[in-house]
Amino acid sequence: MKVLFLALPSSLSVQNIATRSELMLNHVKNRDEVFVLKCGGEQPYCYSNFLKNKSICLKCNLLCDSSLDILNIPNKNIFYLNKDISFQDIPKKFRNIKELKEFNIEGINLGFGVASYMISLLREINFDTIEQKDTIYSICKSAVLIYESTLNLLKKIKPDLVYIWNGRFFDSWAALSACKSLGISFRLFESINGFKYNEKKQIIYKYSFIENDLLHSLDPFKRDIFKSWQNKDLNKEIKVEIGKSFFEDKVQRKDMYVFCKDQDLEKLPIGFDFAKKNIVIFNSSIEEYAAFDEWQNSIYLNENEGIEKIVQSLKGNPEIKIYLRVHPHLKNVNSSQIKDLRRIGSLGFENLQIIWPEEKIDSYALLKNCSKILTFGSTMGVEACFWKKTSILVGRAFYEDLNCSYIPKSHEEVIDLIQKDMDPKPQENAVIYGYWANTSGIEYKYFKPEGDLASGTLIGIDIWKNVSLANRLKHKYLVLKDFGFKNIIKIRLNKLKQKFI
Repeated sequence: MKVLFLALPSSLSVQNIATRSELMLNHVKNRDEVFVLKCGGEQPYCYSNFLKNKSICLKCNLLCDSSLDILNIPNKNIFYLNKDISFQDIPKKFRNIKELKEFNIEGINLGFGVASYMISLLREINFDTIEQKDTIYSICKSAVLIYESTLNLLKKIKPDLVYIWNGRFFDSWAALSACKSLGISFRLFESINGFKYNEKKQIIYKYSFIENDLLHSLDPFKRDIFKSWQNKDLNKEIKVEIGKSFFEDKVQRKDMYVFCKDQDLEKLPIGFDFAKKNIVIFNSSIEEYAAFDEWQNSIYLNENEGIEKIVQSLKGNPEIKIYLRVHPHLKNVNSSQIKDLRRIGSLGFENLQIIWPEEKIDSYALLKNCSKILTFGSTMGVEACFWKKTSILVGRAFYEDLNCSYIPKSHEEVIDLIQKDMDPKPQENAVIYGYWANTSGIEYKYFKPEGDLASGTLIGIDIWKNVSLANRLKHKYLVLKDFGFKNIIKIRLNKLKQKFI
């Protein structure tokens, strides 16, 4: 079996290199022939190094080469991006995001990955394509370079399977598009943030992959949730215990990536009136899924429109108070989403209180003390079900088929569900999601994290320390050169100054 791995800078981090190496080693041990397509600094625009710092480019290549050296991948099986690609068919500018998303080369769409990357780079779903035309043009050139290089190599070595990280951004999207054009199977992989549990409830680190589909597609994950619950190797009592721990750990801030870890426990907004019918809306940080059509809201144009219409429709009901908890991940973001929420907040709705990302109000105290929880896809919707709260889902979510939430089909139904009395959905339905969230993925066998996924060893060897001392010293020199001797000395002097103040 021939297997090709894309080693691109978008997977520069240690955990992504380690995950790729883990998968690679599985195939090496299976006696498959492993090939690698890597970047040697040829890209006009780099996902991990858009400022073109030489130190970052060097470290990316050193880490990649070190991992290949540890796995004994022969040089004859390592290929580089083709420098001789023509960029003449790339438009110099796009009128809008829709036109950018439709950008293609000979009928193969590359624009989706460019648009998705730009949304995440700028944290802005409505970015100005004219204002960003130079950056977009450079990114499109990299997408074409990767697409053409991957396509040519696929035709040359004819692999049975290709591994690509993530798939959502311009580089990985271009590579999977090349696979699709030739009908070659691909797997998209990612390390799983935080930790998972095994059947003994021991903390372990995992990664995941999906074959011939996207990591952001709804249907594969919805099927996987049900499939994991049908696991007959464990009795139901153990599965329930593992599923419950997902929700309990979040409330207790044991989850490494819980967004509300900096909030004050049990803190509610000043003047919280327990006599009212309190509704909390948990909005989302929407840029990750903004480019995907299947994640678009079927009732409202966007979340903010939904929030404004809901508040407007309920302003005549003095018994209802709405709290909007803006997602903590939007802290220090000045996107059109935040600007529009500030506009809504300035309209003087007496029935609305907006809790901004930086505020210390406890999200779980709101969930606990409000009678209904409305989300647009946030996991707080399924968490509400677990904590026996009435959950209303106005959007798409991986848990949408679990009967955890009431799912309206129109704005009128949204308002009706908010106003009328309803029992929460069964708690055991949420437990199914919690079990999947805590057990999904594949445990690392060869990569051993040290403290977290940002460092560790591969078959007992530290990937960075495996790099020669000369190259590590060269990297240190380039760091000083890229970021300035004066700046680094200034930072260190400030640290010393603070120490003696």
